Amino acid sequence: MFSRVGELSGQIKGLVADFDRTVANFYNNVADFITLVAEFDHVVANIYNVISDFLSVIANYPSVVAVFCYLIAVFVNTIAIFVDHIADFSMSSGFFSVTFRFLVMPA
Repeated sequence: MFSRVGELSGQIKGLVADFDRTVANFYNNVADFITLVAEFDHVVANIYNVISDFLSVIANYPSVVAVFCYLIAVFVNTIAIFVDHIADFSMSSGFFSVTFRFLVMPA
């Protein structure tokens, strides 16, 4: 009978040890989750700061923003002129004319 009690006692000790490991793992997982949330909060704060700084620049230097927008418009216009010249060239040359007409303007 005492051997049976010793056997049950060993099983109970094993179960308690498993429970302790399970609880420790749970607390470690909770700690990792809290760290992850803190990191995410840090990333969100950095994004907010970048957006805030960008809006501050727009508010404080509208002329710089206007010049930047003008430069973008000039760049887009330059690309449009370049594409227009390519289209004119492909319409007037042999191989490119056939290819351009086939791809863009099917009969």
